[in-house]
Amino acid sequence: MRAACVVVLACAASLVACSAGGPQDKVGNTTRVLRLATIDDINDTGMAHGPEAFVQALEEASGGRFRVEVDRNEFGDGNAGDESRLVEAIARGEVDGGWPTTRAFAAAGVGGLEVVEAPLVLTSYDAVRALVVSEVATTLLGRLDGSGVTGLALAVGPLRRPFGVEPILGPEDWAGARFRSYNSPVQDAAIEAWGGTPVHAGFEWTRHVAQGRLAGVEFDVAQYYVNGQTIEAGHLTGNVVLWPKVYVLSLSEELYDDLTTQERAWVDDAAARASRASVEGSYDEDRVVELLCRDGMEVHLASRQQVARLREAVAPVLADLAVDPVLAELQVMGDQQETDTLEPESCVQAPVIEHAQFERVPTDEVGIPDGVYRSRLTTGMLAATGIGPRVDGWSGSWTLTIRDGTYAIDCTPLSGVMSNDCNFASRLPDGFDFNPREVGRVTGRGDTAWFVHDPEREEALTDCTWPERPSDREPCYPSVVSEVTWQYDDGTLVLSDLRTNLEPSIDLIAGPWTRID
Repeated sequence: MRAACVVVLACAASLVACSAGGPQDKVGNTTRVLRLATIDDINDTGMAHGPEAFVQALEEASGGRFRVEVDRNEFGDGNAGDESRLVEAIARGEVDGGWPTTRAFAAAGVGGLEVVEAPLVLTSYDAVRALVVSEVATTLLGRLDGSGVTGLALAVGPLRRPFGVEPILGPEDWAGARFRSYNSPVQDAAIEAWGGTPVHAGFEWTRHVAQGRLAGVEFDVAQYYVNGQTIEAGHLTGNVVLWPKVYVLSLSEELYDDLTTQERAWVDDAAARASRASVEGSYDEDRVVELLCRDGMEVHLASRQQVARLREAVAPVLADLAVDPVLAELQVMGDQQETDTLEPESCVQAPVIEHAQFERVPTDEVGIPDGVYRSRLTTGMLAATGIGPRVDGWSGSWTLTIRDGTYAIDCTPLSGVMSNDCNFASRLPDGFDFNPREVGRVTGRGDTAWFVHDPEREEALTDCTWPERPSDREPCYPSVVSEVTWQYDDGTLVLSDLRTNLEPSIDLIAGPWTRID
């Protein structure tokens, strides 16, 4: 079952009782509202760990004295200049803060961060992690002093790669190509060095492709598929990382200077926690590529000669950036790590889902390790699975607990009251207790597991009723049996090849389960 849930960001539901004025009283009995803004949802890709942790940590570090509002609308129109407008708004004090990325600052008139996008330099997540925890990060943030933006910390973001209407591998493919740039002078310079023409475009890039006016885009694989793209630019170069997307956790200088000493300590602590979360976070792009390939994406690898020619062609851009001594330090970080390569072998077929009847289910002990597992399924991720319309309603943050031959599946909605998360939880009566979604026994034999739902147990734990009967209560889910193939490796549980006697439990197989306890 599911229950209605309003998106709550740091207990935003109580904002009407909060104060948004200057420093609070010394006793600390009032609450300050922090109004942050973003161009995207906070972590719809599952790879924006820093921003998500920043919002949560602001309340946790302050013991509830901060309440956070996040505006997704003012700068979320999908225009190429929106992120630079966000930087400008923070600098003017019109927005309290946010997490614009380094690419956006130059076009907003705030210099000093351009070097982070040096082409073909930081080409792995480990290299970006090294940047975020280094003294270089402190140096870069210090360059924002006096700009109107207080840089609190850097946070790891996704790697950006070339996506093309046709494969874009070496300079010969870039020559004459109109290629999407995201309002960044460094990106523009690199594209031109490879022989292409930069085009500043936001969401409208797909229209440009359809009209034959764009040959490729720079994108990260997670955002590409969450946005619902498939074959619009369906040729991904798996072993070329153009530059990283690095978040700058920020507050306006006006606000930061207005904070009390204690409030500044809370903010600094929250930013440090968020930066650390981004370093410790998982960036499983292979799984995303699997999902993209199910909808027709193709992965190509540039030859060593083509990569070498790309590096040679872009050398003048790096020479211009070399006036910044930070470039040499970033090059060392990049050279110490291999490029994170997405292999063509990542492409797999859509999940197998079959209807079956089970006269008898084995009672042997399952081999899946006991523990708590989490699978975060966005609508974009589900759309990319290739499963089809049956994925509607299966978005949400799903938790699978396996203990002593039993299992329970809970769900927390990701979106607001009008969403379809957690099997249409928003349509249930207010206050309806719908977790666990499924509960029962789990058995196994070899790499096969059987999840047998127990509706009577569900009735005892939730507000549903079983057997189904006339009532003002929602009925419990029927006795579904789900047979799956399982694999477990280093904390990741993958369930596949679903056979079931009723409507399939898409949450079981739509994404990997990460062990959290």
